Amino acid sequence: MGNGQSCKIVGIGDVCLETELGCKLLLKKVRHVPEIRLNLISTGQLDDEGYSNEFSNGRWKLSKGLLIVARGQKTDTLYRLRARHNSGQINVVEDYPIELWHRRLGHISEKGIQILARKQSLPVKGMYLSTCDHCLAGKQRRVSFVRSRLSRCDHILDLVHTDVCFMSDRSLGGALYFVTFIDDHSRKV
Repeated sequence: MGNGQSCKIVGIGDVCLETELGCKLLLKKVRHVPEIRLNLISTGQLDDEGYSNEFSNGRWKLSKGLLIVARGQKTDTLYRLRARHNSGQINVVEDYPIELWHRRLGHISEKGIQILARKQSLPVKGMYLSTCDHCLAGKQRRVSFVRSRLSRCDHILDLVHTDVCFMSDRSLGGALYFVTFIDDHSRKV
């Protein structure tokens, strides 16, 4: 839904659909939102329930064993099913704990869940969120390194740092490397 409208989730439960073939299709663990205009059915969930999906030539067929339960046609990128919703057959489960909604909504804050619950957009059990280890770990920051006082040598040429550097292109003299020398006391190169 657009234009700033919000959907109220009545709950998650079982829904019964009556297809145009006269068969009843029981969908389990459905997120039921009465205001939404387009309902989507997961073919993966149907597969888990033992249904067989067949897609070919812009047509869809759902069967269980030898019984064809539903048929549909492809419209744009979706396969459409004509079915009636039996509103008396909805079995909405109890409200879910606040911790579950916290995880499902990408670790939303406790205040955010309370706002959604007050608007009756979420069926929440409990209003106070326990400590979430993942949220705490995500909010940690790195501790910077403690800078130690640099100690330099007391006299020139007591300690000299050297490095050999390789080059991909040859120098004018034909060399593929050069050497650097840095005095520790004066930092002269």
